[in-house]
Amino acid sequence: MKRKDSVETDRRMSTGRDGSRSPDNWERISERQDECLFPLKEDLAKWLSVTLGESCITADNFMDVLDNGVVVCRLAKLIHDRAAQVTDPPSVPPFEFKWWQNAQSASFFARDNTENFLKWCRRVGINEALMFESESLVLQTQPRTVILCLLELARIAAPFGIDPPGIVKLEREIDSKINQKKTTRRPLSFSVPNTPCSRETVSSRKSSLSSMETTRPTSGSRNRRGGCSSVSEESVGRMMSVREEPETKLHRKVLQITKSSCSKSHIQHVSAGKYIIGGRIVFIRLLNDRHVMVRVGGGWDTLEHFVSRHRDPCPGAARPKSAVASDVKAECDGGRPTSRRPSRSSSVSSISEGSGTVFC
Repeated sequence: MKRKDSVETDRRMSTGRDGSRSPDNWERISERQDECLFPLKEDLAKWLSVTLGESCITADNFMDVLDNGVVVCRLAKLIHDRAAQVTDPPSVPPFEFKWWQNAQSASFFARDNTENFLKWCRRVGINEALMFESESLVLQTQPRTVILCLLELARIAAPFGIDPPGIVKLEREIDSKINQKKTTRRPLSFSVPNTPCSRETVSSRKSSLSSMETTRPTSGSRNRRGGCSSVSEESVGRMMSVREEPETKLHRKVLQITKSSCSKSHIQHVSAGKYIIGGRIVFIRLLNDRHVMVRVGGGWDTLEHFVSRHRDPCPGAARPKSAVASDVKAECDGGRPTSRRPSRSSSVSSISEGSGTVFC
């Protein structure tokens, strides 16, 4: 029983009582998930092919080759052997389980191989949040969890002379840049003169500090998310537009993906591989010279999927039903719609646009 059977089960569950198909987007959601996972599958397939000497592993047959548990058991044994060559005693526990090299897909032996591999992963120290169930691999129900576990295993195997996947190399490159910037950042130092200060000098300095405090943004100059609007996304975009955009392959691909007006309007370039998307500073890299990937927390996402989830609605787009309902309720109560209420601050003006209030 393969992933195809689980899809058929979802198809039957989405059928109404009268036998008609209920309107759902399960096919589109499944296709989008496969598109997001394809770059990681391709990267891991290339890594497994080089590490294990298997030329038959590709992104298209990734789960079909791994579902009997033989490849992952071979990988576990190889990592232990490489660790034994580097450290004595080896820092990785041995793979002492029996595994079936001729196991068929969806068989008992495939489940046994997968269970033994998961037991070994727990001994290695992989976090439970990155583990997967045996059926996720044997029945191919959760390929995402399998990919996350293999990526974590690749990070553990890297110090033992096993070349990591390309996505792990990108993580190291970004982390090294962040750590380098932290180390080069020097703390502010103030030189205190040895000359004695009079009371008038101290009082004048206190008055100057108090005047600086009064120039800070007030509560009325903050946006709805609680962030200060003194340096808005538009102002950052104007500052960055002064710089000359780098004509790199990555930047050209980013512009090509975000060529629509609704997306490009709120994506700003900061530096090489660093952008602002929807008010968030993110790192964007090119994986295997093909896929444009975004670093999201500790994981990765394709730029197409990330932009589709974080872009603001177009100026001419219809407002959500929840916003319209709140406005109608406010008018019925004798008040004004909250999304169209101007700000009381004289320094900040609000313009009702689309589904909410835009501060300018």
